[in-house]
Amino acid sequence: MKRIALYALLLATGMLAGCSDDFTDWADPQGYGPEESELILFDATGVDAIAMEDVTDDYIAIFTPSVTVPDGAVVTGYEVVLDETVTLEADTEGKVAVADLQTAVESLYGKRPEAHTMTEVINVLVELDGQVLTNSATTTLTVTLSAPFIASAYYLVGDFCGWDEETMIAFSHSDADVYDDPTFTVTFTTDAGQYWKIIPQTNIDSGDFWHEGSDGVVGVADNGDTSLSGQLVAIEGVGAGQIADAGMYRMTINMMDYTYTISALAGEYYLTGNPNGWADDARSMLYPEGDNVYSYTSQFNASWDAKIWSGDDLGDWDNIYGCAGSMDNTPGDGTLVYSNGDQNTIGCLTSPAEGLYTLYVDMGTMTYSWEELSNQAPTEYNLVSITGDFNSWGDYIDMTEVAPHNWYVEANIPSDGGLKFLVDHDWTVNWGATFTVSTETYYGVGTQDGDNITVPAGDYRIYLNDITGKFIFVAE
Repeated sequence: MKRIALYALLLATGMLAGCSDDFTDWADPQGYGPEESELILFDATGVDAIAMEDVTDDYIAIFTPSVTVPDGAVVTGYEVVLDETVTLEADTEGKVAVADLQTAVESLYGKRPEAHTMTEVINVLVELDGQVLTNSATTTLTVTLSAPFIASAYYLVGDFCGWDEETMIAFSHSDADVYDDPTFTVTFTTDAGQYWKIIPQTNIDSGDFWHEGSDGVVGVADNGDTSLSGQLVAIEGVGAGQIADAGMYRMTINMMDYTYTISALAGEYYLTGNPNGWADDARSMLYPEGDNVYSYTSQFNASWDAKIWSGDDLGDWDNIYGCAGSMDNTPGDGTLVYSNGDQNTIGCLTSPAEGLYTLYVDMGTMTYSWEELSNQAPTEYNLVSITGDFNSWGDYIDMTEVAPHNWYVEANIPSDGGLKFLVDHDWTVNWGATFTVSTETYYGVGTQDGDNITVPAGDYRIYLNDITGKFIFVAE
């Protein structure tokens, strides 16, 4: 549509008696927007505060216009600028799409359901003889977004961990506002048939641990529901969910829509980071310590040191564990956070200083800690191998150092029998243990001149740390 300046409008309506010869011809197209015109008398009145949870229509008025235009002119609509930032298109009655208003307020203030008062600069668009003029007015708009109650933190209670504040397990969460990131995650291990519920932080703060209602204990509608995904409820008499099968699980809850997902985990965790060059394979497995605790001992750089994959997510950079905050790589101990589809929401686990450390990861409490080694100059080995009954102790399977002091090999053990680890194809330094590998007992600690490790025939991924003597045999 052709746009025209006020001067051209006055000329067309005969309201300009004359002009000088050196006037600027604003009617000549120069890319200018609609011109503000004194012929358009425009004012706007603000509407009552809007609570989005009470809105049922698809469109809603965000101001009441009052406009007078010349004969033959037509108001075609309004352009509304909120807080000098977000622009909305309104119809001739001052109405905008509810979905557009929701998105606009979220972009300015986030999704938290608080009252936000914004400045509205409203431009009326008027068509006259195929040309467009405008005038503006200013008022305010107050909007409260619709959202459920979301606490600042949540805790899992159940048969597998206990039903009180002393034994509850904290869900991890990013450092974002809970209304912008409403997902919380927790990892736990349970026996079969165990029950669970979820406690919000508000119950802890109030001292009423079992408070029920819309802002209280969270569970399921049907007590004993064994579903691994579904709807959460916060009501009087809320039911407890149930885990049917024993195992390790990760529960993710989305408190914006009150849903949950429970995923069975393999119980294997892998390190990626400075020690192994940010590898995305299975060669840097964390060593199980028992009770959901895992460790990795190596050389760390005190800068962007590590992130952790579960076996189910190995190699998936958007589903990985780190610390809260995408750029928060604060050295030292902290809370473990699951990225849940976006690696940019978490940072790296960072050692307190450069040196040899053991990183401990507790997948039950979702925490991590660092322990500096007392010996910062342990022996470094050029070659670590495996030999045993399967080759009559006369040959060697050489391992690869995948990170400082951590060795790995994929090997076929063709027959049942004993085996040991040794250095440089020589028995001067060797590791063994009174230990039988099975699917239940697959990790242990070897010592100098220890007994033969009994291993059934099969294909294995084998891990060894030459400082701690810890080893893992994962059957393929």
